[in-house]
Amino acid sequence: MDKKVLKSSTDNENLNSEPIQSLGSLRQNLANLLQLSVKYYRLTTGESQNELAEKSGCWHITMNGSTPRAYMLERYMDPKRIPKNPNWAIVLKTSNWVLEECPENQPLKTEIMRVKDSIEQSIILK
Repeated sequence: MDKKVLKSSTDNENLNSEPIQSLGSLRQNLANLLQLSVKYYRLTTGESQNELAEKSGCWHITMNGSTPRAYMLERYMDPKRIPKNPNWAIVLKTSNWVLEECPENQPLKTEIMRVKDSIEQSIILK
């Protein structure tokens, strides 16, 4: 039984390392990359995603009463709400900023780099 589990996880790694073929999978991977980047930022700094948006300078901050909100960041984190023609550059810029600002080496950082490389490869191949 362990062999089946090991085989399926290896299969998933092979699928994830291939270039992204469809716009739907690109949108899914962009949302995944942003989710991982925000999670990594929150774990390493203890700060919120709104603070990430503000400090990175990548996302517009809107005041909702007295609370700052990064609505587009929130939208890009949800694969169902990400725009039809997503701005992949802002997602890559955000993930690069997080990788530079959060130097702690964790497995999550490796996962961010893997997804980012996959997205970059798919964009280059288009």
